[in-house]
Amino acid sequence: MKKRTICVVALVSLVVISIVCPAAVTVAGPITLKAVSHLEPSNSHCRTNAPYIEMVNKRAKGELVIKFLGGPEVIPSFEQAEALKKGVVDIMPTYPMSWYKPMMGAAADISGLSEIPAWEERKTGAFEIYEELFKKFANAKYLGRFHSGWGFNFYTNKKIEKLDDFKGLNVRVMSLYLPFTKALGASPVTVAPPDIYQAMERNIIDGFMFPAFGITGYAWHEVSKFKIEPEVFQAEVVCVVNLDTWNKIPAHLQEIMIDAAKILEYWGAADSMWVKELDEDVLKDAGMEVIELPKKEAAAFRDLAYKTTWEHLEEQAPEYCEKLRKRITKKALSTN
Repeated sequence: MKKRTICVVALVSLVVISIVCPAAVTVAGPITLKAVSHLEPSNSHCRTNAPYIEMVNKRAKGELVIKFLGGPEVIPSFEQAEALKKGVVDIMPTYPMSWYKPMMGAAADISGLSEIPAWEERKTGAFEIYEELFKKFANAKYLGRFHSGWGFNFYTNKKIEKLDDFKGLNVRVMSLYLPFTKALGASPVTVAPPDIYQAMERNIIDGFMFPAFGITGYAWHEVSKFKIEPEVFQAEVVCVVNLDTWNKIPAHLQEIMIDAAKILEYWGAADSMWVKELDEDVLKDAGMEVIELPKKEAAAFRDLAYKTTWEHLEEQAPEYCEKLRKRITKKALSTN
């Protein structure tokens, strides 16, 4: 009987304490999201990470905190997509969509063919299809992409003045531009980004394709002689959150993350243009020659890039090509 009385008294005491001093029973801490970057944090392609994280943290006022853990030294670049899918990390503000290919298949490359900026994709319906892809295949919530409006260039050690000059070259590739590289008559070579410098220096490869800015961060301009214009395709770096994590975040905090992503789509595009200008000065000072293909060759170059890549992807991922093609070309803007 005494034990029962003690238990009742203890229970009543807890109820009283919870009413008078609720914090003494439940101390709610902030929601903490673990973030990583696919390249070193100092790399120019990761410049949008800090502004996004800072904006969300400031607006969340302590209720939610994005904690940046680091780059590839924390989780190797090509393993980060799987880590996010499993919830080892919660958010990746910048990560190439094409690197989700092991999960999504060829559909992961389609966004690289977009001809319109990220904010316009929200108007055409492309955004919702990206959401579908990430939810279905990567257990992730797609928030947007902070890099758009600029594409890829070839950087070579051989002077390229016409399309035939690519024939026989050994070119480092990623999946997005593999079909195009083959169509040019070049031999595709797989080389990890950290090894490109040495591969160029030792003539293992004659060139590589890379976004229109950022090679100075790797000092690749020291082992490259020519930059080939025009650009083709579009950088496909995306911001995603583990879906299980996302579903646990209160709606008002989700809105903060969504609004910040929309802002960063504009900010990131503008900042990229500025960084590109700075890089071009460095390339010029290093003696790199920019080759503008003649008008007809440039048109053929661009047509070949998109024709061969669309054909390849339509064969490999017909469902999503049909959904996205009408929403990511320039024609999509005239119908919205």
